[in-house]
Amino acid sequence: MKFSFVGKIPSSKSLLNRALILKSFNNNLLIQGLSSCDDVLLMKTALKDFLKGKTEFCCGSAGTVLRFLALRLSKKPGKYYLKASQQLLSRPNDELIKLLSQLSCKASFDKNGLNIISNGWSLMGDSVSISAKQSSQFISAFLLSAWNLNFPCYISLGDNIFSESYLQMTMQLCKDQGMKIEYNKQKPYEIYIPKNQKLNAKQIIIEPDMGSVFALSAIACVTGCIQVTDFTINSIQGDVSFINYLQKIGADIDIKILDKTTSILKVKESQAFKTNFSGHLFVNQTKKGFSASLKNTPDLFPSLATLACLLTGESVFTDISHIAHKESNRLLEIKKLLNLLGRGVELKKDSFIIKEWEYVGASPALKQNIIFDTKEDHRLVMAAYVLIAAGFNIKCSDESSVSKSFPEFLALTKNLKN
Repeated sequence: MKFSFVGKIPSSKSLLNRALILKSFNNNLLIQGLSSCDDVLLMKTALKDFLKGKTEFCCGSAGTVLRFLALRLSKKPGKYYLKASQQLLSRPNDELIKLLSQLSCKASFDKNGLNIISNGWSLMGDSVSISAKQSSQFISAFLLSAWNLNFPCYISLGDNIFSESYLQMTMQLCKDQGMKIEYNKQKPYEIYIPKNQKLNAKQIIIEPDMGSVFALSAIACVTGCIQVTDFTINSIQGDVSFINYLQKIGADIDIKILDKTTSILKVKESQAFKTNFSGHLFVNQTKKGFSASLKNTPDLFPSLATLACLLTGESVFTDISHIAHKESNRLLEIKKLLNLLGRGVELKKDSFIIKEWEYVGASPALKQNIIFDTKEDHRLVMAAYVLIAAGFNIKCSDESSVSKSFPEFLALTKNLKN
């Protein structure tokens, strides 16, 4: 059955969780935007508990909650415990311990969470060093809580920044609230924050979540159509670049600009897939694929890769090393999935190569029942649904994990299995 959606998309969880940290410094800050996803609910609950004087918090599997909250709590003297899932604890968090240590806080992980003992932030000098080789969230965590410092601070970021678009998002939100930030964009990267920055409590209007928009758009490219009525073409979310990627492969996209902040996005079945993948058959051998650097947009990878799997030509994704450190090792898991479909994949140190299609006619996997272990990773479930839309019979091990970012996803896509 063809896919169809018309309406609004819930607010960005990345923006909301950043805004909620800011609001904890000034309750007069108004936030306009809603999301019922797990990550946002966890952050709201934790911050409410913090303001009530509680010292133990639940972070679930939310990286932004653990990392952002750890820095927020450590600004106030006290002893804190942040409980986290095993999935979250298995992700790289050494940089968080190093950062807290530089702020004169004692921090350590045990088998269930993070312990923090703080007397408030203090520095031995006038700088901290934060690596962004695996994630920019640690830098964002510091910036979001860098209000009312009694010292000026230089932040050394090293020679390489992955997921810089998320860092840019954080800096924009902080600047909008009155923080003065000087960002040296040349190597070695550095940020300077003067002391005594005050949050001005200017209203924040949260954009729709671009990762969720892309999840539906990718499905619509294969079958049916969507119309997102609250699309933000000039979004500060890096994931809005999915538009460029879809245009690369000839997707049928139309954007109608209504005003400075709002547009209507329409995505329909793509001719690129009609020529290469029609009636659940590859009907010709057009050597069409695409390439993309994912240095700043790692969360787009799973669904982009499954779209590329439906094209007959070779596709190449580069700057991918940090994608291994998400809720799962998405590079390995997507490779496993595409291999199950009969598609060759070469995974190198910093590139993911989907080989040209080797079969003439139908994929042998179309007649198979495929079990895909999604490792409780919401992005893997959404990626699998691109292939389900194309006719593959795939059963995900844990579809409920989509509630982490887009709990409405399963209800919107349920007809694809009929």
